[in-house]
Amino acid sequence: MTHPDDPLAHLAESLTDEFNAHTGDQLRAAIEEREQILANVPEITELTDTGKVRRVLALYSLFMLGLGAFCIGDSKAWPAGVICLGLGVFLGAGVWLQRHAGKQPLLRLSRTHLWFRTLDAQIDLLDLTQARVKDGRQLHITLTLREGAPLPASHNPLGPMMPKAKVEHGRPPQLRLSMFGLVLNDSVLIPQEVMQLILTHCDAARAHAQLQALKARQPDWQA
Repeated sequence: MTHPDDPLAHLAESLTDEFNAHTGDQLRAAIEEREQILANVPEITELTDTGKVRRVLALYSLFMLGLGAFCIGDSKAWPAGVICLGLGVFLGAGVWLQRHAGKQPLLRLSRTHLWFRTLDAQIDLLDLTQARVKDGRQLHITLTLREGAPLPASHNPLGPMMPKAKVEHGRPPQLRLSMFGLVLNDSVLIPQEVMQLILTHCDAARAHAQLQALKARQPDWQA
């Protein structure tokens, strides 16, 4: 039996206290590190589509309507005129469908999720394993998810030059988002900037999950 005044008992108690203090310091440092990562990422980042789409559609519509009106008066060219008028009306309808372009969010990133207007559910950023962004006639974002991740359904509106989402139930599953540009703070982003935003918010999602786990390990007296 160890005597209360046994120096070995005091040594063991001292070592235990030092170990707990050291562990507590490490835990607090890890928590502060994750909190700093989150502090550098906005809670919500909203990107809109570009209003240039609406202007382009309006110009195309007026051109086709004018060309159709010109051709319709020619006895030989009237069939082409009818087609041009139909295209003009179709493009004009696209202008109306794009009435909210540049005014409402198209893509939203939080510290945990990604939201896209034509998907019926958010994507958990922890389910995202790879992202690719490339530019062409449109901006294309390909998101690869872990196998077994819940997949949303898409509800793509009909109309010219509308943003679209395609869900691929493969192994691994993928989401393909396409739009005619993304705007943040009145500036059209290049693919590298879009990619950096996605990666930054993915880092925040991992930091958020790690922070919750670290806080769960924190003793009540340290909380």
